[in-house]
Amino acid sequence: MIYKWKFQPKGKVSAQIAGKCIEKITKKHKGRVTPKMILDEARMKKHPLHACFEWDDGIAAEKYREQQAQRILVQLVIVERKEQDEKPIRVRAFMSVEENDSTHYTTFKRAMTNPQLRSQLLVQALAELNALKEKYSDLHELAGVFVAIGRAEQKAKRIKRRKAG
Repeated sequence: MIYKWKFQPKGKVSAQIAGKCIEKITKKHKGRVTPKMILDEARMKKHPLHACFEWDDGIAAEKYREQQAQRILVQLVIVERKEQDEKPIRVRAFMSVEENDSTHYTTFKRAMTNPQLRSQLLVQALAELNALKEKYSDLHELAGVFVAIGRAEQKAKRIKRRKAG
C-alpha cells in the first residue's frame, strides 16, 4: 500500500512510514486502531511517529486549548426560520476563510454577503464535496449525489466564466 499525506503533520515522518506503523498497530489490536493507541506507541523516543507529537506539556496544553477554541467555532450554529411553518435551518455561525494572507474565521453572514469570501467558500465546498465523492465512489447508492455534485460544479464554472467575461 502506498501512503501520502494530505497535509504534512508536525515532524518529518514520511507518510509511508507513518502508514506502515499504523498498520502494525492495527494488526497488534486485531484490526482496530484509535488515536490513543497510536499515541501510546509513539511515546517511545525511538518510535518513528514520536516526532509527530509535541512532547513539551506546556506547549501541548496551549495547542490543545486552541483546538478546543476551534471546536467551539465550528460547532456553533445559527437556527433560522424563514417562514412560520418552515422547518428551521441550521447553518454554521462562523466560517474559515483566507483574507489578507491569513486564515481566520468570520461570521456566516459576512461570508455570504462578501462576493470574494462567498466565492472562496463555494470553491472550498466543491473541493470538500469532491473529496467525499472520491472517498465514497465505491458506494453506488450515492451515484445520484455524485451526479448532483458534478452539476453544481458545472454551474459554478459557468458563473465564474460569466463574471470573468
